[in-house]
Amino acid sequence: HGRKTTDGKVISGIAEVIAPEYTEVHDGVRYPLGIDGAIEHVRGVRHTWPDLALTVERQVTEGEWVVSQVTMHGTHLGAWAGLPVTGAAMRVTAVNVDRVVDGRIVEHGGAANLLGRLLAAGAVRLLAMLNDRRFDCGRMKRSSVIQQMREAIVALLDAVPPISAGGGGQVRRIEWATRASLRA
Repeated sequence: HGRKTTDGKVISGIAEVIAPEYTEVHDGVRYPLGIDGAIEHVRGVRHTWPDLALTVERQVTEGEWVVSQVTMHGTHLGAWAGLPVTGAAMRVTAVNVDRVVDGRIVEHGGAANLLGRLLAAGAVRLLAMLNDRRFDCGRMKRSSVIQQMREAIVALLDAVPPISAGGGGQVRRIEWATRASLRA
């Protein structure tokens, strides 16, 4: 509880806590990464937020399963998801769900406050700047850049299953046509 880690300790000790068959699970899809994939993920995060500190707020265990509520703090000092460096401090809360066998994580899933991260990285601010003409688009037409941004946002939102689809998953999209069904 409340333990913070540093980059060197995470990379050098990762094989002690991650199993060779380590797999990440997102929306029911399994992605086998192994130890090397876990190391590359940590390196990518550390490149983007080199001063990242992770604090485990709470943990609950049941059998092989460990659920952790975590808070991460860092400064956006590396390019991320095509967004330029902002130098902005950020705070992200998340819940990790891990299956641990023989003291090593074999399966990982969870959810993070993505909106908070996008706000911290400046994605929402960038779209607002495009809309009110405070962003220099260089040689590209402003209308083309705005259209590309809107298409990317629509694609991102369309990838989230609608609430009417039922089934598993952590996130569901509320559609205009089915919004009344929420008022039960």
